[in-house]
Order: sequence, then structure tokens, then C-alpha cells
Amino acid sequence: MMLATMSGFPDPYLTGREASYRRWSNTYSQQLIREDIRDLTNIQAIGELETLYYLLPSKVGRSISVPSLGRDLKNEPLLLIEAKRADPQPSPALLKFQKTLKVPAVQLINRSGGYRLLSNDDQSILIASSWQWLSMLP
Repeated sequence: MMLATMSGFPDPYLTGREASYRRWSNTYSQQLIREDIRDLTNIQAIGELETLYYLLPSKVGRSISVPSLGRDLKNEPLLLIEAKRADPQPSPALLKFQKTLKVPAVQLINRSGGYRLLSNDDQSILIASSWQWLSMLP
């Protein structure tokens, strides 16, 4: 079972720690994309290639097409996040971007106080304590 979770490469497998595997995997992926592929090909859009590299595992088991990958690579945001020390009011930039892009927004602040929703036309902005919101992420 450990071979399946730590890969077959010796370095992460021999440490037996998931944190070591994640660190190794990130380094390996970045080296593969930013150095090896760039050196062996004439690809100029390394950033988009990196996005594609991380996107492909989510497509396993599904039908995939070039147009659908193209839409995924347009880098349209799924969520806007603004982080502040204490100011509970969203910045004018966050309000404007949310109205323009029509995506959910979250403002994280570095203090306790629970959650509240602020209306922004037909959208809402979640105002939340950073430690509370971040602790809910998988």
C-alpha cells in the first residue's frame, strides 16, 4: 500500500512520510516542466503547460477534447480571495472584479469574529476569519 501512495521512486518511498513525498513530487513536477520539457521542446508558454500538467489528473476517466482543455486553460478564476489584517470592508478592486467576473469572493481577515455575507449586486462576498476559513479547506 505504501508503494501506491509514495510512488515507486526511491527518495519518497524510503522516507515513508507523506510530507516528504509531497515536497519531492512538487520539486519533480516543477523540474520536469520548467527545465526538462522547456529544454527539449520549443514551447514558449511554460505557465500554460504547467496548468495543463496539474489539470490532467482531474480528467482521468472522463472523455477529453482539445476544445474543452482550451477552455480550461483560459485561466478564468473560480474564486476571488482578498486577505487583510483587520479591515472588514472589501476593497473597491475586489468589488469591481467580482462584478466583472461574476465569481464568488472571499475576504479573509486576521482576527476572530465568525462569518458574514456582504451583498455586491447579484453576488455575495464572504467575510471570514482567515484561520477559520483556511482550516475548512481539504
